[in-house]
Amino acid sequence: MFLLFSANIAAAAQPIIHVGILRNVTEATVGSKGLFEVGFSKTAQTSYYNHPITIKIKNNSLYVDSKKVISDRITLRTEDNQVLINGRKYRGTLEIINNAPKSFAVVEVLPLDEYLYGIIKHEISPKWPEEAIKAQVVAARTYALKNFGKHAKDGYDLCNSTCCQVYGGLESEDRISNALVDATTGEILTYQSELISTPYHGFCGGYTEDPRNVWEGLTKIKYLPIKKCTYCKKAPRYNWSARFERTKIESILSAGGFNVGKIKNIKITDKSPSGRAIEIRITHKDGKILLKANKFRLLMGADVIRSAMFKIKKDKDAYVFDGTGWGHGVGMCQEGAKGMAEKGFNYRQILQFYYPGTEIKQWAL
Repeated sequence: MFLLFSANIAAAAQPIIHVGILRNVTEATVGSKGLFEVGFSKTAQTSYYNHPITIKIKNNSLYVDSKKVISDRITLRTEDNQVLINGRKYRGTLEIINNAPKSFAVVEVLPLDEYLYGIIKHEISPKWPEEAIKAQVVAARTYALKNFGKHAKDGYDLCNSTCCQVYGGLESEDRISNALVDATTGEILTYQSELISTPYHGFCGGYTEDPRNVWEGLTKIKYLPIKKCTYCKKAPRYNWSARFERTKIESILSAGGFNVGKIKNIKITDKSPSGRAIEIRITHKDGKILLKANKFRLLMGADVIRSAMFKIKKDKDAYVFDGTGWGHGVGMCQEGAKGMAEKGFNYRQILQFYYPGTEIKQWAL
């Protein structure tokens, strides 16, 4: 009955991805609803359990239910290809990787499209038009492949947070978005036959952004230009305002490693043609600080100062940031994709609008 457990998941007809679900942890509970197989990398031993097991690390070694094991990697397989990590459901198989001396990682191993199942609902609503969801799927699939191996030094390809793409496993899936992943299986975005970078964001506020104005060290990327976008105007909270007391800004900057005295003024010193701030100057009693606007907003809170498309005004002993847009503004505007779909554009046209000059191709193993 356990022949299925020995089947190689790499036999699937699509890329296999290793996702870091838990990282740098000292304890985790893993298992399944039924019987499961546990293999150990340094021995020929295989064990079977019908109850969740607790993994711990102590003195550089892994322990299973308080029993020390001679292994730097533990593999868990189930008959139904579903596993539990701290009570939450995931697909595929698991690997426990000893990152001695003090922690380990719990890694989910599964085919790429099954990974996408657990992403899409975190990015956009399954109630959105299908063409917008398809555009998101193709962008997310391309992103995953382009960033494959991003965390290779830690023993997995991608993590499950905003550092890569937010991923929630089996419990984050939706039948509608799953069906649209299947409907576009293998489709990726390319430019001159090469995989592209597919950044995306909540909504652009009227113009997308050149990535050189957001992230340092980049050269011009032809398929990521500044583009006028009129399709996201119906986005919720299209305009926003954030108010910070001067002392709060000083505290945040200090915690971020900046030596700042009493702030006298905050001013935008460079702007993008999109209308976003590129650089700001903070004048304080001991000098001045020049900061990339995107770095400043991340320090202050990306969900508070939601984009770099803002104006600054001083109000007594506080600073008010009035703006629009949500996110870095590069690539696909998700609310814009929704607006385009509502106007009858298909997902190919949506992707071509936000990543001009690109082509959708089939991924080939």
